[in-house]
Amino acid sequence: MLAYWINLVFVMLETALGTFILARSSHYRPARIFFGLTLCLIVINSTALARNLTTDHATSYGLVGIALVSLGLLCWLMLLLFAALFMPQWWEGSRPIRSISLVYGLSIGLLALDLIGQFGWFTTGIELANGSYRPIAGPAAGLMLALFSLGWLVQLGLLGMAFWRQPATRRSISWLAFAILFSALTNSVLGIVKLEPSGQLASVLQTLPLVLSLTYIVLRGSLFQTKQVAVQQALQTMSEAMVVVDREGMIVYLNNAAHQLGLQTQQPLQQAFQTIGVAVDDVAALAKALAQPQIQAFTQTLALGNPLRLLENAVSPILDSAGQSQGTMLFIRDITELERHTALLEQERRRLSVMVEQLEQEQIQRNQLTQAVQALSFPTIPVLPGVLVLPLIGVLDQQRIIECQRVLMESLNQQPVQRLLIDLTGVQLIDAEGAIGMQRMLRAAYLLGAQTTLIGVRPEVAQALVGMGADLQHVATAATLQAAVGQIIAKG
Repeated sequence: MLAYWINLVFVMLETALGTFILARSSHYRPARIFFGLTLCLIVINSTALARNLTTDHATSYGLVGIALVSLGLLCWLMLLLFAALFMPQWWEGSRPIRSISLVYGLSIGLLALDLIGQFGWFTTGIELANGSYRPIAGPAAGLMLALFSLGWLVQLGLLGMAFWRQPATRRSISWLAFAILFSALTNSVLGIVKLEPSGQLASVLQTLPLVLSLTYIVLRGSLFQTKQVAVQQALQTMSEAMVVVDREGMIVYLNNAAHQLGLQTQQPLQQAFQTIGVAVDDVAALAKALAQPQIQAFTQTLALGNPLRLLENAVSPILDSAGQSQGTMLFIRDITELERHTALLEQERRRLSVMVEQLEQEQIQRNQLTQAVQALSFPTIPVLPGVLVLPLIGVLDQQRIIECQRVLMESLNQQPVQRLLIDLTGVQLIDAEGAIGMQRMLRAAYLLGAQTTLIGVRPEVAQALVGMGADLQHVATAATLQAAVGQIIAKG
């Protein structure tokens, strides 16, 4: 009974560990694989608990089958976890982890197929031994056992290769080796002592060190190494040179871009700048600014070498938690090309500004020309005092009639007109919008005191005006311009 409760507590511990690591580091591949690994352990231990609580043969067979498949998945996930922790290059490029995993996947699939179909390849059933159901080995059980052992040998080989080639992983691999050795010794001791017949306590004692060591390694990798490596890589791959100076003015850190400028660590900043050829005046100005009791963030331009290079130097103080200055951080950026392009852009801007002014003048001239052309398109001709002739030709659509109305209104405002003669002899067609515009134009002329006469109205034009309901009550007509002028002269 004690073993049952210990196993139950272990299942709860595994669940908590897997959930905690996944919640804290879901972006970290080893953390996601570790979560899957803990799920397999939970299933294995849970089926062991369930087998002790049931006496049904079919149920026990299903539980044993689930445990065997979970054990195979556990072996596969352990390989994936070791590869993610110690051989991340296996997940890149051609990804050899896929080919290696294929063998594991096929083996697990064959085992699951045999258990479901009860073909008897690897197991021919289950038997009750020492109060617990266990699988009966089939004809190919030895092959499956060999594959399982080979899988663990692959993992041990992976750990050995990583230990040899990557010194940074040796501490973590040593923890794993200690856990594996402890599990093996525990298995040997419990095989002699026989603490309890079901073997549940032995399984917990063998698994616990490995789970704890993997938890430590995954957490350490996700919370410490990942951030440190990411920050270091970010600093080293920056295009700007980064220089960290302590309170004594000594350079204590440089990234790759700073090294390319010729700077060296453990060297006074002023001396280092003079060595690489920074202008004396710029070095003196920087030294004066850094000598202030309270350094404020500022930016200066440094002149470097011959041919001349321009560097933008952004200086910021490094403050501790108490607000006290502990050093200075400099970000240096080569702006030679930027300044050259800025000068070119300014030159281009001035050139474009001149072009814009020229274009504006040309546009003004075009507008004036357009107005002159439009005025000629609708000429207003005074033939007698107070008599104005407006000849129209072509097709009168909405756009032309609007322009015609504008020209006419300007003429009526500029001079007193009593008689307006609109000559439509040359109008071939007037559309619906043009007819409406003509009606408005006639109405506007009437309101301004001009009596309108339409001259030479074609039948189709007359039909368009009448069809749109034009009010022609106050409009006279004439066949020709000569006749209309004659009528005006006759009336005196």
